[in-house]
Amino acid sequence: MNQRLERGPTGVRTRLRELAELLPGLSGSSPGVEHEPDGTSFARDRLGCPRQAREEIGFEAATDFRDGLARLIEWRAGHRHEASRRHRAAGLEA
Repeated sequence: MNQRLERGPTGVRTRLRELAELLPGLSGSSPGVEHEPDGTSFARDRLGCPRQAREEIGFEAATDFRDGLARLIEWRAGHRHEASRRHRAAGLEA
């Protein structure tokens, strides 16, 4: 897949710091966040191009970032047992 499209083509920049601040409220957990000095991390944010996504793969975002993330967290919570089973079957840590 085109790398320009695989980062969520909503046209809204998502900063990793915003994501780290949003997750605890949506997931009910409170993971620690470690900040690295500038230059040690390759990613600071993500921004996809909605026009390109529509033209190249026929995709249009129908859910905003916060709602989509909340739905993903809910979905993963409901599939945790299945994911653990598959990890064990593949010899990976659960």
